[in-house]
Amino acid sequence: MGITLCLHHATRRKIDFSNTAISVIPTMGRMWNAFVLCVAAGVVSLVAKMMKKNKLPIIIDGTVEPGFEEVLETFRASFESGDVEPREGGSAFAAYYKGKQVVNIWGGYADYESSQPWRHDTMAIVFSTTKGMSALCMAMLVDRGHLDYDQKVVHYWPEFGQNGKENITVRQLLHHEGGLAFIDTLITLDLLMNYDELGEALAKSPPIWKPGTTHGYHGFTLGLYASQLLTRADPQKRTIGEYFRDEIAKPFGIEFYIGLPKELNYRVARYFTDKLNNWDALRRFLISMMNQKNRELTMTMMFGTNKSLISKMMENTGNVSDWYIFNDPRNREIECPSATGIGTAEALAKVYGIIANGGKTTDGKRLLSEKLIKMIQEDGTPRIKDEVLGLETKFSLGFSRHIYQDREMIGHAGYGGNNAQADIQQHVGVGFVTRYASPYLQGNDPRFTSVRDALYRAIQTLER
Repeated sequence: MGITLCLHHATRRKIDFSNTAISVIPTMGRMWNAFVLCVAAGVVSLVAKMMKKNKLPIIIDGTVEPGFEEVLETFRASFESGDVEPREGGSAFAAYYKGKQVVNIWGGYADYESSQPWRHDTMAIVFSTTKGMSALCMAMLVDRGHLDYDQKVVHYWPEFGQNGKENITVRQLLHHEGGLAFIDTLITLDLLMNYDELGEALAKSPPIWKPGTTHGYHGFTLGLYASQLLTRADPQKRTIGEYFRDEIAKPFGIEFYIGLPKELNYRVARYFTDKLNNWDALRRFLISMMNQKNRELTMTMMFGTNKSLISKMMENTGNVSDWYIFNDPRNREIECPSATGIGTAEALAKVYGIIANGGKTTDGKRLLSEKLIKMIQEDGTPRIKDEVLGLETKFSLGFSRHIYQDREMIGHAGYGGNNAQADIQQHVGVGFVTRYASPYLQGNDPRFTSVRDALYRAIQTLER
């Protein structure tokens, strides 16, 4: 408004060309002053909005059973410190103990820009934590006699046996031993949407190491291969996303999707990560470098002998590894059983809680047989240096194995801090989901580990 009025005044001013320096310069000076005032007003308005936004309250909600109050306090503390969870973030944690839910809490914002709080039914993209749900589908197929871990993949999928893959077993494939960490076709959204074409690309790609000789993280391809295999072994010829929906989600009330129905997009938290020029981001990164796993992985990615394999694995995903594209609701419908599952923390905790409870719910409804659970628990690769990541890893039939309190947990961590695990010995299932991608990539995100530690302290107190 100030600029408009000033210009209007200037156009009406009579200019004496005999004394231009006196008549024009003052007018231009007033215009400049008005412009500066307008810019200043805009900056003040923007700063005021930012300050107002920064004052959005920390929101924590949910339920904990008596004796588990420390879990809630620890969860709140991660938001208050800001060391990992920024004020703009949002996350949720849930836990089952002996088949019963004991914790279901959430906090922060599903979308900070619109001041939309995280709610009890908010879902998040959980990235590689999806692999655990895919592994569960394969296990159910084995449990029902439609798939055999020791059978060769070509028995179910003949086209798979191209270019040196004819002897790879189902077990080796799910153990990340097939040498298929990336393929020789660029994986794009368009390819993911064409299931038959994707199957052909996966089938013809050669292994990058001799299958069965070592293991290396198949970060993006494992779920794709598993889904194509499941389709051929399943009597109903479903994809993994369809199988999970029909055999797990609906029968057991699990709010998790591999391929999200369009009508549920309003419940999905908006994914984000820090901007490079954000000083808080730099602070959080430096804090993360104090963690040994993070330092080792960062050094491997920058200077290690495995650097080329990690780079090729990332390059092979094309535009799909730009995770921001999954803020577009149209892309969340696409099935990627390795990385783009969407669900609640409560759903993940419930699944792993059932597994930790001997494979059945408290009312006796069975998800997996005890025999199959024992097989997952006792099977696995050696805990050796991962051919791709350059760190020690261990996998068991599609699940990842992490050591906690001198025992191995079954589950899978995901990019940015997402995580879900089953502790069969203690009968505990946990799930953590977040919309903020932290620098922690190996299941070591302090937001998760701190509340898990608090959970176990509560359990130890109850069991005394």
